[in-house]
Amino acid sequence: MSRNLQLARIFAIASCLCASVCVGCGGHPTEPSQLTLGQAFELRPGTSAILRDGLNVRFEGVRSDSRCPMDALCVWAGDAIITVWLSRPAGRQVGRELHTDPSGSEASYLGYVIKLVALAPYPRSDRQIRPDDYVAILTVDARRDEVSRASRVTTRCTRRLRGLSQPEPASVPPASGRHQGV
Repeated sequence: MSRNLQLARIFAIASCLCASVCVGCGGHPTEPSQLTLGQAFELRPGTSAILRDGLNVRFEGVRSDSRCPMDALCVWAGDAIITVWLSRPAGRQVGRELHTDPSGSEASYLGYVIKLVALAPYPRSDRQIRPDDYVAILTVDARRDEVSRASRVTTRCTRRLRGLSQPEPASVPPASGRHQGV
C-alpha cells in the first residue's frame, strides 16, 4: 500500500507541474495568434512570429556584430546587422536587413514598418556570442503613409454616409447674369 501511495503522490506532483507549465505558457505574448501591430516581440535566430493579420516575420540571424563591447572604450559605438524574412499568406518571402544603429533600424514591406528595437546580448570583450544566443526585439507597425491614406479613405466614406442620411438641399436655379431693374 505504501508503494501505491508513493506512486499516487508522484503522479499528483507531476500533474501539478504540468498544469503549472501549461497555465504559465498559455498567455505568452509572442504566440503568433496574439501579436498585434505595435507590440514588441522577441525572436531567436531561425524562429518566426505571425501577426494577427497574417504577416510572417522570421529572424534568420545576425549577419555581423561590430558593436563596441560594454567593458571597452571605443571611438565608435559599432553596429550589428540582422536579416529578417517577411511574407504574407500566399505571398513571396522578402529579406530585409535591420541595424542596431538607429539610422538603419527600420525597413518597409508592403504597408508595414519593421523596426529592430534591441539586439541582445550586448557584446563583452571576455566572451564570444554564439549565433544561437542572440535575441532580436522587434516591432511591426503600419507605415505612416498607409495610416494617413486609410484615414483619408475613412473620412471620405464617413462624409458620403453622412451625406446619404441628410436631406438634399433645395435646388436654387442659377443666376442668369442679368439684373431686372425696378
